[in-house]
Amino acid sequence: MSKEMRGLVMMLAVLSVSLMFFVGCAKPPTQEMAGAEKAIAEAKAKEADLYAADLFKKAEDALKKAKDYVAQKSYKEAKAAAEEAAQIAAQAQAAIEGNKAKMKQEAAQMMEEAEKALAEIKTLTATAIKKKVQLDREELQGMIGKAEVDLVGVKNALEEQKIRPAHDQVKAILAQIKGKIGEIATLLGLPVPGAAPATPAAPAAPAAPAVPAAPAAKK
Repeated sequence: MSKEMRGLVMMLAVLSVSLMFFVGCAKPPTQEMAGAEKAIAEAKAKEADLYAADLFKKAEDALKKAKDYVAQKSYKEAKAAAEEAAQIAAQAQAAIEGNKAKMKQEAAQMMEEAEKALAEIKTLTATAIKKKVQLDREELQGMIGKAEVDLVGVKNALEEQKIRPAHDQVKAILAQIKGKIGEIATLLGLPVPGAAPATPAAPAAPAAPAVPAAPAAKK
């Protein structure tokens, strides 16, 4: 075989290997995509969408990005995005228990605060009635009664480990009660609980002393 022929064979062999490598790299990252979808499904089954919502959404966004890259035949980028989605989904799973415990503690604290706020609104309502302040008593009593019933539901939800729904519900109940307390306090001319105290006006600066007039010059 001549030298030229050997060179041509070697060149063809290199081109063949390069083409095989290119073809191998130009395939959709099927395995990585499947792994990402499985990781996200497992995270959702453990309620990561409720207790690690930010991380879970990032994982879903990364998977969507991977699918978009596949549609564009950008397989290298698709593989990286799919791997990122799987990693973030794993992080979301790992964060569930800690976030759940924190949310349960917050819900219990808000329960106590809501019960105290209910007692306060009842006292304010009685005071307003004595002072003959105009109130929609029927609406107020209905709101108080509903809040009491809803708080029982929150307590039951916490016992059943339905932490996120209980947390969100008691947060809304507390905000409603505080808002009504503020309204009644305003009608009674009382300071609104939780409101920042008014900043006192700064004292006026003392007037500068008058400068005596210069004596008239002698002629």
